[in-house]
Amino acid sequence: MCWKATKWPRKLRLTAPAHPHWSGAALINQQGLLAGLGSLLVRETVGGEETNANMFVPIDLLKPILQDLVTRGRADRQSRPWLGVYAVELTGHIYVTGVADGSPAQVADIREGDLISQVGDREVTTLSQFYRYLWSLGPAGIGVPLTTIRGGTNLHLNVRSVDRTDLLRRPQAH
Repeated sequence: MCWKATKWPRKLRLTAPAHPHWSGAALINQQGLLAGLGSLLVRETVGGEETNANMFVPIDLLKPILQDLVTRGRADRQSRPWLGVYAVELTGHIYVTGVADGSPAQVADIREGDLISQVGDREVTTLSQFYRYLWSLGPAGIGVPLTTIRGGTNLHLNVRSVDRTDLLRRPQAH
């Protein structure tokens, strides 16, 4: 099997073909040094053909926040808005592939199969655009104006985002 690392916006790296269990895996460069950490499964266009890929976050993006992660469990910055949408980019469109239970997306009645066409007044055709535009609106808690398409009908929604870490289970104190 041939693993090809490709470039992605904002210094993220992809490997293809994808492996389903590489979240948290190490990406080692040709010098044997840690180059990135596995994060997500994504769809990527490689040679004009869409394929599944693994996204790796470069280690140089981790270094500035590592101490905060160790001591606080998160970066020392405002939390980004989270909607609870699982999406994929296909042929220049963003399709919802799932919605987290109890998430803002579920409350707003976003459904699997919906197409996300706009964040605010900005058209989105790539996942990176979707997240950049979403995160540019402000911190978690902000209302997110989305336009989705379901069955040929445009739906204009205002989804109240949340801080995803507020939904994580915390260890119980003894």
